[in-house]
Amino acid sequence: MNRQEDIVKGFEYEDGKYVIFEEKDFEKIKSKKDKNITIEKFVNLSEVDPLYFDKPYYVAPTGAEKAFAVLLTAMEQEGKAAIAKTVLGTKETLILIRAKDGQMLLNTLFFEEEVTKNPAKEITEKGNSAELKMAKAIIEGMTGEFNPEDYRDEYRQKVREAIERKIVGKEIIAPKEKGVGTIANLMDALTKSLELTQKPKTKKTTPKKTASRKKEA
Repeated sequence: MNRQEDIVKGFEYEDGKYVIFEEKDFEKIKSKKDKNITIEKFVNLSEVDPLYFDKPYYVAPTGAEKAFAVLLTAMEQEGKAAIAKTVLGTKETLILIRAKDGQMLLNTLFFEEEVTKNPAKEITEKGNSAELKMAKAIIEGMTGEFNPEDYRDEYRQKVREAIERKIVGKEIIAPKEKGVGTIANLMDALTKSLELTQKPKTKKTTPKKTASRKKEA
């Protein structure tokens, strides 16, 4: 088994020819700027699409705590985030620094070329004003606060219980499905609601003409 310290990076400069780079070689080419987090500019946090978020980290001051606290408060009150760059390991990394609930958070970001474009076809269908109003009403009816503590990895718990049953030689029993009394899927709810509002087309009927008989004198 290869140990981490035994792994080296090789770069192919010609077909079948490699140059080996060790960790010290990467460190030599790093400038002081590369080793530090350099803020490029501040942006409105609301403008940053979460699509670019990679990994989150907490940021804690290692000195100048007052300056850190002042910057943290100003960023949170103004809704601003800092865009920065640094080199982590052997890769230049784009970073977003933001403030939330009195804490400084750091998110590594994907570069534009790293974000995969949506392979799905473009949706050209558009609803009318009545359908849009109904969709908004459904959304409003299902709207609530986001509380992370309300959510648990239930499937993982099921896997643990199944493993414990296997250990003691018991058979894994499939859970009984409970009847769903409410529609949880928004699109299903919208589709069913729209179906109820669409009146069936009725065929136009024309009155039958009846021949009138002349009265005999």
